[in-house]
Amino acid sequence: MKVVVYSTNPTAYDPETFLIGSNPSWLLQWNEAAVAHPELEIFLVAAKPGLFLLDAGGKNQSGSICTAKNLHIVLLENSMPEKAAETIASIKPDIAVAASSWTLSYDWLPLNDSVTAQLLKKQGINTVCNSAELSMSCFNKAMTHELLGIYGFFMPEYIYVNHEMYKTDLKKANANFNTYREYVLSRLSDMTFPVVIKPVAGLSSLGIRIAETFAAAKAFLDSRKNGCDHIVEEYLSGVQMGLEIHGCPKEHGSNKSYTVFPPMEFSLNNYGITNPRQSTKKGPVSAAEYPLDALYKEMERLAQALEFSGTLQVDLVYSHDRWYILELNSRLSGMTSAYAVAYGMTVPEMILRDAELIQGKYGTMKNVVSIKTPLQSTENILQLEKQAKENSKVKATVWFYNSAAGQEREKGYFECIEARG
Repeated sequence: MKVVVYSTNPTAYDPETFLIGSNPSWLLQWNEAAVAHPELEIFLVAAKPGLFLLDAGGKNQSGSICTAKNLHIVLLENSMPEKAAETIASIKPDIAVAASSWTLSYDWLPLNDSVTAQLLKKQGINTVCNSAELSMSCFNKAMTHELLGIYGFFMPEYIYVNHEMYKTDLKKANANFNTYREYVLSRLSDMTFPVVIKPVAGLSSLGIRIAETFAAAKAFLDSRKNGCDHIVEEYLSGVQMGLEIHGCPKEHGSNKSYTVFPPMEFSLNNYGITNPRQSTKKGPVSAAEYPLDALYKEMERLAQALEFSGTLQVDLVYSHDRWYILELNSRLSGMTSAYAVAYGMTVPEMILRDAELIQGKYGTMKNVVSIKTPLQSTENILQLEKQAKENSKVKATVWFYNSAAGQEREKGYFECIEARG
C-alpha cells in the first residue's frame, strides 16, 4: 500500500533562526516504522521544518540517511493547498494521512492541511484529516465556544470582542459614541473576575492576559495594545489538564473508532495559566482523585459529535466539581511525544495506527513526566542533551529554538520526557 504522510506550513521558515530537533530523531523513528512494516510504501511529504516528520537543520532532511527502501522524503517547496495537493496526488497514494502540528505566529497549519485534504478528496484520494470546518473552529477560539455550546459541553463564560467594531468610533466622525463598545463593557461588568483575555487566533498562550478587575480589562481593551479580536473568559480556578483523543469515525461499516488517552496534569505559571512552552506535564492522572469515568464519557461524546480524523488535543480544567473544556486543537500536540513514551511506542506508530494502517491497540499508559527548560542559545541545547543522556529515566528529548523571538520566553524550550514507575 502506498501511503503519504503529509504536513504543510503556511508560515515562512528561516533555518538560520528557527530550529527543531528530537532524540531519537523523527527520521530515525520513521525509518524504524518503515522497516517494521515493509507492506507499506511510505512517503513523507512535508514543508520545513516538518515537526514529527523531518529533522530541521541538517543532512537528515536530504533523505540520504533513509536506509529503509520503502521510506521516501518529498520536501514541499510550496505549501499552498493547491500546490501541496498537486504534489501529493502525483505520488498516486492509496491514502494520504495528515500529521498536522503547530507552527509559529498562528496555529493555522492544521487548517491548511485540512483544505489540502479537501482538494485530495475531490480527486478521489482517501484521506485521514480533520475537516476544514473543524480545523477552523479550533483555530478561532470564539468559534470553539460556539461549536461546543451547540453540543452542550461546559466552557468558561465568555465575551467575543470584535476589534474593528470595538474601536470603530475612532474612524467614524459621525459617531457620537460606540454602541458595540458599550454592549461589550456592559457584558464585561457582569462577569466574575479575574478574567482571561485571549486573542481569538494565537499559539502557546502568547498574547494572553489576566485582568483581575473590570477596570484592568477595560483599560486593555481601550489601549493600543488591543490590536486584534479577543475573547474574554472568566478564569476558572482548579487543576488544569490536557489529553489527546486518537482515531477516526466509524464510516461505511468500518471498525474505526476513538481512543481517549488518560489526562495529564499541567503546571501553572505565576498568572495561574499554563504556558505550553515552559510547563511540566505528568500523568496519568489518578482516578482516585478525579471522576475520570465522567470525563471519558464526555470525551467520547465529544469525539463522536465532532467526527474528527487523526488527533484531537483537548485542554481542560477541573473546577467546582465539574470538567470544563478550555481549548481544542485539531492536531498533534506538545503532549504527543510524552504519550508515545508512556505507551512504549513512537509517534510514527501512533500516526499509522490511528489511520488503521497498522494493527494493534493502545495498552495501559505508564507514568510519564515531561519537563521543559527554557533555551537561551544553541550551545544550551548541546549541554542539556548531554545531561539528558546521563539520566536513565529520560526516554526522549524534543527541543525548539527561535533566536529571532522578541521575548525570552518565546525563544524556545528543551523537553525531557521521563518514564517513571
